Amino acid sequence: MVSGWSAQLSLFEVAPRAYEDARNAAKRLSTLRRYEDEEAEFLDRLVGREDDLLRMAGCIDSDGSIGIWIQGRGRTSQGKTPVYSEGVALGQTTRVYQELAVSLFGGSLRTRSYPTNVARAPKPMHHWAVSDKTAARVCLALRPFLLIKHDRAELCLQLRALKRDPALLRIRGKSTKSPLVVEAMHDLYVQSTRLNGREPQSLAAWYARWAAS
Repeated sequence: MVSGWSAQLSLFEVAPRAYEDARNAAKRLSTLRRYEDEEAEFLDRLVGREDDLLRMAGCIDSDGSIGIWIQGRGRTSQGKTPVYSEGVALGQTTRVYQELAVSLFGGSLRTRSYPTNVARAPKPMHHWAVSDKTAARVCLALRPFLLIKHDRAELCLQLRALKRDPALLRIRGKSTKSPLVVEAMHDLYVQSTRLNGREPQSLAAWYARWAAS
């Protein structure tokens, strides 16, 4: 039988954990609702521009890129973890669709000149690109219209779903990602990279590389 003092001590041990769990659950719900509201507001701004979205999707299908990139800047107090970023980009010699993309989604537009194989002036190439949250929103808006790169957009949205849920991202009491979340994100990166015709970096290779840095 548990004595009165023992019962009180158990309560004092459990109560902070229960309070922390309740607070984290409320924070998680608030965060998810905020993301949903932001996405709804973003899509509302595109109402009436379905023709532009259809044109943009066709251009991304033919000349653009949608993918997930792995980076090496995820240093935390608990060690180093990979950082995964969604990305959407478009490069063409004309800037009509890049300007359309900026008007629809924002992002940056820059121009570079590249040498040609013939003796004439370098050819300008106009680039538009967005990453992370903005790229995920582009995928959300274009997903119904994409034919070739629909599956790549879907992978970016799955990555964003993992990144925006605070209950999944952190180990209790630590500032590093859960290993299961890292593995899930890396699997999405692998699928995306292979769909884009490149060989993905293994998670073991990434850790080995950054362990030596």
